[in-house]
Amino acid sequence: MKDYEIGELVGIPYSYTGKMPEEGFNCWEFLRYVQARYYNRRLPVAALDGSQDLLKLHIECMDQGLYTMIHTDPIDGDCALLRDGTRPHVGVWLENDHGGVLHCMEGVGVIWTRRSELLRYGYGRASYYRVK
Repeated sequence: MKDYEIGELVGIPYSYTGKMPEEGFNCWEFLRYVQARYYNRRLPVAALDGSQDLLKLHIECMDQGLYTMIHTDPIDGDCALLRDGTRPHVGVWLENDHGGVLHCMEGVGVIWTRRSELLRYGYGRASYYRVK
């Protein structure tokens, strides 16, 4: 993803129900949007009522073979599953600026976070997945 494309997305507000840049996004819908627009990959539509629904959706995607866990360094466009304790959060891994995650945080909106700064935002655990 090019820097100017990231710049176009950073600052889009968080919206629990939004599915387009004009409406804002939740983290899952933002991941779906980026995967479809920039990488031509499709992820399922899902109505999420909380972090447990996101975790359940993640497990279903794994079980259905929609994506696989990456056991090496992620590459541009891989999905990032971030956790702060038990609450999961998702974004997209980008190789820009030595690597980091573009994601949409509740109360903040779309932000770019370098890998080295994820812990500062409370995301002590990160795992990466590649959409098939």
